Order: sequence, then structure tokens, then C-alpha cells
Amino acid sequence: MLRCAYRCPPHRVCRTMSEFARTTPRAPLRFWLTAVLVCLASALLMGLAIHYLVRLEQDHRLRQFEAVAAVHALGVQTFLERAFGVTHTLAAVVRYSGGEIDDFEHFAADLVPQFPGISVLGLSPAGRIRYIWPLQGHEGDLGQDLFLHPQKAEDAWFAVRNLSLTLTGRFDLPDGSPAIAARLPVFVSDELGHERLWGLVHGVVRLEQIARIPELVSLLESGQHYRIWRLNPHNGEREILLESRPEPFALQVNTVMDLPNSRWDLSVEYNEDPLETLRISLMLVMGVMLSLLLGYLSWLLLSLRWHRLNLEAQVEQRTRQIRAAEDQARSALGRYQSFISASNTGAWEYDWKTRQLRCSPEFFSMLGYDPDDFPPERQQLGLWIELLHPQDRERAVQCFASYLEEQPDHLYQNQFRLRNAAHDWTWILSRGSLLRDEQGQPKGLVVGTHIDISDNMRAAEELRLAARVFEQSSDGFLITDAERRVVMVNHGFTRITGYQADEIIGQKPELLASGLHDQSFHQALWEHVEHDGQWQGEIWHRRKDGSLYPEWLSVSRMEDEDGQTSHYVAIFSDISQRKEDEEQIHRLAYYDPLTGLPNRALLEERGRLALSMAERHGGRLALLFIDLDNFKNINDSLGHAVGDALLVAFAERLGQELREEDTLSRTGGDEFILILPEVDANTAVHGAQRILDLLRQPLSVAGYELTVSASIGIALYPDDADTLAGLHTNADIAMYRAKQQGRNGYSFYTPELQSHYVRTLKLENALRRALEQDQLSLHFQPQHELLSGRLVGAEALLRWKHPELGWVPPAEFVPIAESSGLIGPIGDWVLGQALRQLRSWQAQGYTELCIAVNLSAAQFRAANLPERVAERLERAGVSAASLELELTESITMQDPETAVLAMERLHQLGVRVALDDFGTGYSSLSYLKRFRLHKLKIDQSFVHDLERDDDDATIVRSTISLATSLGLQVLAEGVETQAQHDFLLRAGCQFAQGYLYSRPLPADEFSRYAARCMSIELP
Repeated sequence: MLRCAYRCPPHRVCRTMSEFARTTPRAPLRFWLTAVLVCLASALLMGLAIHYLVRLEQDHRLRQFEAVAAVHALGVQTFLERAFGVTHTLAAVVRYSGGEIDDFEHFAADLVPQFPGISVLGLSPAGRIRYIWPLQGHEGDLGQDLFLHPQKAEDAWFAVRNLSLTLTGRFDLPDGSPAIAARLPVFVSDELGHERLWGLVHGVVRLEQIARIPELVSLLESGQHYRIWRLNPHNGEREILLESRPEPFALQVNTVMDLPNSRWDLSVEYNEDPLETLRISLMLVMGVMLSLLLGYLSWLLLSLRWHRLNLEAQVEQRTRQIRAAEDQARSALGRYQSFISASNTGAWEYDWKTRQLRCSPEFFSMLGYDPDDFPPERQQLGLWIELLHPQDRERAVQCFASYLEEQPDHLYQNQFRLRNAAHDWTWILSRGSLLRDEQGQPKGLVVGTHIDISDNMRAAEELRLAARVFEQSSDGFLITDAERRVVMVNHGFTRITGYQADEIIGQKPELLASGLHDQSFHQALWEHVEHDGQWQGEIWHRRKDGSLYPEWLSVSRMEDEDGQTSHYVAIFSDISQRKEDEEQIHRLAYYDPLTGLPNRALLEERGRLALSMAERHGGRLALLFIDLDNFKNINDSLGHAVGDALLVAFAERLGQELREEDTLSRTGGDEFILILPEVDANTAVHGAQRILDLLRQPLSVAGYELTVSASIGIALYPDDADTLAGLHTNADIAMYRAKQQGRNGYSFYTPELQSHYVRTLKLENALRRALEQDQLSLHFQPQHELLSGRLVGAEALLRWKHPELGWVPPAEFVPIAESSGLIGPIGDWVLGQALRQLRSWQAQGYTELCIAVNLSAAQFRAANLPERVAERLERAGVSAASLELELTESITMQDPETAVLAMERLHQLGVRVALDDFGTGYSSLSYLKRFRLHKLKIDQSFVHDLERDDDDATIVRSTISLATSLGLQVLAEGVETQAQHDFLLRAGCQFAQGYLYSRPLPADEFSRYAARCMSIELP
């Protein structure tokens, strides 16, 4: 009855109510109370429904806005990554060229257009800016040390520590415009193949360039303001880099941009829909009206129960009308389905009330499926979504949902891909429309068709691809008609030749002729094209500005369907750079890029030729190995730029004194090889002395007057060797003898030198097998407290007993281990063995003993040192407080800042650190107070002559006083006499070790020694 009354036309409802009022008694009071309750309940439900819909709409708009903001953030991130990709290209050039780039201005000017957005490029060997582009306006930055600059040092060190590209914060360029920079550390291999830090490359992007990228411009054009933040990696604070409006945003959406070693956020102002309040008000009004209507209908329903007999006739009549309408609709639907089946087009119908999707059999057949496999119960909207291509799914669903939500008068239309039975993708054109009643109101149904447009899409894509290849190719394209008149060119043609399209179209290609090729060349070219259909080769052409350039040209003849020539297609590329690169490669292959001297490859060629001539004529030859003394000190103190300039100046001075047949080569670093044909020993001595005399005169280098010396090794042919490799090796050995004899001199090769290096090589080979053959062992030297004599610990000392060589002194094999790289695994073995032995002693009851272990430079520089130490402690079951790691001054001062960080991490682990051999190095007091040290060890060289040398006594007292003021313990090494013991005790030294107590002992003897010490009753 309610359905019938509700569907009656308004005029009939009013007439019925009028009749009720005249013919029926007043309804009972309980009907009114029921109607009020229904109205209140429906109002509550409507309020909840409206709240839910409003929240759903707001969340939907926010998700859409977040997706848009993410796309814009990705655009900004992509722009920065592409722009700063130039740093990787520069880094590759640096590694290839050794950091020397000829004419950096032109090189950078050619490189920058390939990385849009870059405003400044620079190279900073050892952190000091050496090259910069553009130089104009940035002259003040040249020579600037990025590692010491108060504003730039943090970012520079941060890039080096992370070994990767690092973006800086906002800063101002010399012209006042704000910018950001990216710095990339570059590592190159030295002569031994070890990676070392060469310096930094950096690129700068102005913030105004970022503000002009399409994604940010489109935000402003759409009325949204934005703000780009950066999370400072040094202090964790957020920094504003770029903003379109300084006022704070009421609402905003943040999107994270993951950039190298940096986190950026794009905040976009989120504006609420101004019509939202109006919509909510309208919905509330409609909800109130609907609640009143429901209350009224409930009253009407109760009232109609009084008149059921009168309404039955109306219900029966209305039912007959509805059935007639349904029969008519089914008939029309049947005819519609017949039309669809005859047109071989897939049809579909969607009922948004039941969310039911129905598809015709032709729809499934079009995709290659059997329609019987998809009964009506499977035809849900989710089936269509599941068949959609992942890249089209969100867009297609959003388009359909928007159509259902907006219910427009126009047709629904969309293109997307669906998965077919062959697991391939079929392009579909979907069209549909809403069904409406006589009053134009939607009936809740959308009907439409699906058409396969895969062939059309493939053809369109092929045309678009061909057009993009033609227009975007870096090569030049030129197409002529059969009469060889130009009909089409691309942008690559304009870029290479300088001619615009309207200047060349209608002309003949001869306009580009260089004049370097005669008529016969061009005639042969076209004959080849006509006969073979194509020609390719190298040719010279002339640009619009008159300049000539070489190009690689390919000409093809195109035929029509009748086999007649229709067009000629020419594809060409400018190979000027390639030719320059070939020349550069040849020079790099045979000449040192720094000094211009022959490199090792050219040296070998000339050396073999000189040896061949000497052998043929029975002559002699001398090879001099020249190494500059203390060259590293110049690099470290004045910088690599000054060091490089010194090498160039030395090469120029020495080259002026050589004969034409002599060959001077730089083989790497500060090492030079000089081949002197047709000389004997006396002449070789004269040549070596002449080199030393030349170096006594100062060299003017970069504003400095520098004086250096050299160590020279001499090997003679055929006395010392009959091959170039043999002469080189023997001269190298002789050079090291010259250095051992005090430098600034020369030395001839002798067989005794060979014996020394043979033993060194034999020890190195034997040392490589010492660990696996259990030849290494530890001895332990006791450490005592001076005041009480109490045994407090032991220092672990490495010993090696070879089965053939016997006991090898540590002073002989430890330097070999360090130079060969074996010190790393040996040091790890020493640490693990010492901790296991300490655990054994603690289990025997010596719980207060500590163990001291020496760390090598390689171990200390390892990035994972704290983790490795923690792992060894855990494996041995020993507390960190029982371990003391000893470092020498030379290790800590190689890189003091890194040493500070490493000691801090060890301190956090609980491990104590001692500075060994204190006083023999060059410790800086400013760094000493920053080191997290526990103890200073006075070197035994100062303890040995305490009783006789006042200087040593003063040094020891000063060291103890310094340590006391810093809150450090002091241990003296090499204590052998009671007088030394008494002096140290009076001076305030707390601990000592030496032969006064005991020599270093094997583990079992140390156990017995400890037992004796522990049993002594102290006074």
C-alpha cells in the first residue's frame, strides 16, 4: 500500500487526501505520536548519512589533491635529478682525465645544455675550487677550500662521508640570486690501485629555474600556492628553500621528495571547496524535508489501514499498469539486444542501485572468451575492473565514477585496455548514456557499447613514434623529392647546419657543399645511390655561418608502388667531436696529460727501440729512475694544484737539458724514467749529477719559490739487465737505496740490493701463509701499577716463528704486513686471540686483568671498526671495559677529524683507547683534548735515558703533567731499572711495563707469572 500511494501522481495523492478528510473520522492520537517518532528517527539517520557522505567527499577530494601534489613533487624531483646528473658526467671525466680538463670553459659550455637547469659547474681537487663555469661573476670563488669554508664545509664533508651525491641548502650566488648546489666526491686510483679522494665536483641550480618548471607553474596557474622545504641533515631542522607566498597555509598537503642524501618536502596549499557549505546546507534541508515526509507517510500509512478495502482496487489497477509497462520494456529490450547482436558490438548495462554489470555475449566473444564462462552472477563491476590494464585502471574507474556522480546529459566515452583470453591487451572504445524517465530524471541505469579499436590505436602509435623519432633525433634528417629539392627537415638538421626549415625547403642539398670535394666525388655518390639504393660515408659540409664540419652521411633512395623514385632521404651526424676525441684519445694513450711527457706505453716503445739499437751496434744504455724527495709534503701543505705545477716545472727544466735521442717519461705520481742511449757508467753519473744540480735552483711555481731534491737509481745495459723491464726493476731498487742513504743523491744497482728485496719478497710470501699454518703467536708483557706494584693487565705482542727462517723480528715483518695489506686479517686475528686468552685468564680467577691490543692504521680506518670490535667481544664473552686499544700518534694525525669520530664510537661502545708512543709524532693539542682517550703511553726512547738526559726527563714530566690536566692515565714503556721506576713514580706516572718486571711472555708462562703476582701480599 505504501508503494502504491508513493508512486501515485501528485494530483491523485492530493485528491485522495481530500476525500479522506471528508469521509473518514479523525485518526487516533497514537498515529500522530508514531509519525513524530518516525520523523525524529529518520532525521537522526539522515544526519548520520549526510555526515558520512560529506566526510567521504572530503576524503575523496583530499586523495585526489594528494595525487596531484605527488605528481608535481615527482616533476620537481625529476628536474633536480636530471640537472644534477651533470655531476656524474663530470666525475667520470675527472676519473678518466685525472682531473685535468683542457679549456674547461668550452667543455662546460658544451655540457650544460644537455642538463637543463644547471647554472654553474665546478671542479674542486682536494676540496679547493680550481675550475668554475661561467667564470664571469664567480672569480671570487676560485681557490676557495670547500672543506674549510664556514658555510660550505658541512655539506662538503657530508658528501665525502656518504661517498655519494649530496644536495646543499639554500645560499646566495655572487649576483644575489638564491640557489642550491649538488656536490659529488670523486675517487681515483693511485699507482697501487688504491682508491683515494680526488676532490669534489659540483653543480648549481638557481631557485628561479626550479620555480619555472611546468609543474610549479601549473600549480600557481590553478590558484594553489606551494612551499618547498628541506630537512637539514646536519641539525634536523626544516629549511624553506622556495615558496610562492610567505604567508602560512591554512591547510596543506605534504609530499616527500627522496633526493640524494637529502629529504625535501613539497607543501601545496589545500583550498576547500567554496560550495561545500552550500551543499551541506542543501543536504540538511533535504534531509529535514525527507524526515518530515517520512513522518507524514507513516501517518498516512496508518491512516490508510482504516481504508484498506477502498485502496485495494487502486492497488490492483496500478499493478496492471506497471505490468503492462514492464512487458513493453522487455519487448523493447529484446529488439535492442537483436540490434546489438547483429552489429557485432559488445553491449553492457550497469545498474548503480544494485551495482550489477551485465554484458552481452558479443562483449566476451570480442575479447576471445567463451560467454558461457561468465554467467550473470559473475558479471559484477569488479570483473571489469579486474580485466583493466594496471596503467589504465585508476583513470578508467575514475572516469566512470565521475560520470555516475555528475549524471550529465552528454554521452559517457572512454578508451582503455582490457585483458583478452590470450593474456594480451585489447584497446576498447566504451560509450554509454543514462536512461531517463518522461520527466528527464535518471532511472538508475547506464547502457552502452564496447568497440575493439586495437588496430586504430596501433596505427596511431606507430605514426606518433615515427614523428617523434624524426623530430627529436639528434641526427639531421633531410628529405627531397625525386628532383632532389628539399621537402622536409627536422630540428637536428637546423641544429647542425644552422639553416631553418623555411630557408632550405625548395632548395637543393648542394647549398650545403663545402667545396672540398670535386665534381667527380658527388657524381660517384649519386651513381652509387641510384645503383645500390643507398650510400654512406664521411663528407665535409658547410654551415650557414660558413664554417666547415665533418659529418657521417647516409643517403637512401625511396621508391613508390610502381618502383619509381619518389624521394631521397639523407641522415647525417656531426662527427667533429668524435674526431677531436680520437686525437685526444691518441694523446692520452701515449702522453702524460699533466706534463705532456711520454707515458708508460710510449716509454716501452722507445725503450725497446733503444735496446734494439744498442744490441745491434754493441752499444750501452742507462736507465735512470728519478723520484722527487718529500713530494707528498708539498701536496699536503700547499695543495695538489701546486704539486702538479711543480711536476710540470720540473719536467720542463729537465727537458731543456736532454738530447734529442734521450727519452724522459712520467710513469706516475712524482716518478720519472730517463733513458740515455749510448752512455756508459761515467756518463750516467754525469747525467744524474746534472739533474741534482738543476734541482738546487728554486722552481717558480704558482707564486712560490720551491726547492726540491731527488733520489735517482741507475741501471746499465747490458751489465745489470738486458730487458727494459729488468732495467726498470733494478733502477727502482737502486733508487730506494738512494733514499735510504739520505735522499738527494744517486745509487747504482748492485746484486746485494737484489738480495735484500728477494728476502723482503720471500718474507711477504711466507707471511701470507703464516696465519693458516699457525706460525703466528702472541706474547704478553705485564703492566703494573707503579705505586702498589699490582699486576693490572698485559699488552698483547705479535710474534712469528717460521719453520725455516726461525724467529722473524716484528720490526722486519710488521712493515711488510702493512705495505702488502696483510695487516688487516692479522690484526683481526690478534684481537680475537687476545680476547679469548683474556677470557681464559678471567675464568682462572684473574678477573681484574685488562688486555691492551695495538691497532694498525688499516684497522682504525675501517668504517665498521666498532661493529667488528663489538662482535669479537661478544664472541669471546669479555666486557668492553676489559679491552684497551692502542693507537700511535701517526695513525690519529693522518685524519684527525675522522679519528675523533672513530674514538667517540669506541667510547660509546665502552672500550678504552690509549695513545701509544706519545711524543714521537706530531700530535696537535687541539685534537688531543677532543680525542676520547683513556691513557697516554710514554715511548721507551724517552724513558731509557731518564737518568742521564735532562731533556728526556723534562719531556716525561711535561707529558705526565699534560695527561693529568686532561684527566688521562699515564703508562711508561721500557722501564728497566729501579731508578727509572722511582723517577716515574715521583713524577706522577701511574703505570709501567718493561724488563724491570718481565719480558714479554707466552700465554702459559704469563699465567704462572700472574699466579705469583696475585699471591704476593702488598705492603
